[in-house]
Amino acid sequence: MNTRKLAVHRLAAAAGLMVLGVVPGILCAGEPEKKAEFPYDLDQKHRIGKPAVDGVIAVYPIERNVPAGADAYLTLDEATDAKTIVISEKGSGTVPEVTIINKGTAPIYICAGEVILGGKQDRMISHDVLVKPGAELSVSVRCVEQGRWRAGRGAAGGEAMTFSSGKAMGGRKAKAAVQFKGQSDVWSEVAQQNEQVGAQSRTGSYRAALTDEEVAAAYRKTANTLLPALEGRHVVGMVVAVDGEVHAMELFGSPGLFGKVKDKLLKACVLDIQGVTGSGAAPPDGKQIRAFYEAAAQAAKQPLKAYEQNGNYMRESSDVYQNDSEDGKGAILHRSLLKK
Repeated sequence: MNTRKLAVHRLAAAAGLMVLGVVPGILCAGEPEKKAEFPYDLDQKHRIGKPAVDGVIAVYPIERNVPAGADAYLTLDEATDAKTIVISEKGSGTVPEVTIINKGTAPIYICAGEVILGGKQDRMISHDVLVKPGAELSVSVRCVEQGRWRAGRGAAGGEAMTFSSGKAMGGRKAKAAVQFKGQSDVWSEVAQQNEQVGAQSRTGSYRAALTDEEVAAAYRKTANTLLPALEGRHVVGMVVAVDGEVHAMELFGSPGLFGKVKDKLLKACVLDIQGVTGSGAAPPDGKQIRAFYEAAAQAAKQPLKAYEQNGNYMRESSDVYQNDSEDGKGAILHRSLLKK
């Protein structure tokens, strides 16, 4: 067949495919599906950037497509350093609550999973909370130090009933337990994570794992590789995958707040991968990440914990826990998705 006739046959074949609703160049049934490339649309407002990979862990930036409002929130660590926050045992002490006072002029945003040290036992914040200037709130917590219920000595000789920021956040399973399960589940996850990293604590405190020097060294190495991918004025969150599976997604309402907590979030992820050897699986593509994101979104929205300035709402699928922290107008301050 000469070249002219061959071209005519090809055009006719292409026209036939289009009549059948198949566009030339698009995959037909039975053909292998191509990996979804990045950037990849997550939803109407966000897209997922290319992953940065270090061993078994892959981190993807989430960028906002539309402008985000500015915020003036202080984080727990910033407020602690500025001495504008006071965290203390409620009364003589009760395991599931502490009292938080904002003495400053800026609102303080505290994420679920942040660890506070001191009081009668170390605790972990159960749900996101926004504390306005001048406010005094009772805040839900879980114990992460099973073997202690006594305060140390204060400067004046009395009991030291206050807390400071542990400048750390719990790993994925501990954070899921503190938000969506019971106290015994939290203790179990703390014990398992301490064992995972080989950390010893006489009182079973989570700080043993959180302050482990090998974990800190691993984080410094991993951070050098992964943190640059999370830089940028439009980056409002991140996706974390381990050994080819999506493990978590953290999405904030503004780049400013995410930029302040990303180191703490990433260090918690590094804690989770200690001892994980991996199978060599490729990082998930955009379609797999969006499927993870959409799984819990189809579930019913359930109230979880309400505070004066924000409310927490849970969605749950067979594989994913989701918490949305919303302000009084329903705007998302922080959306967290965790693999079960």
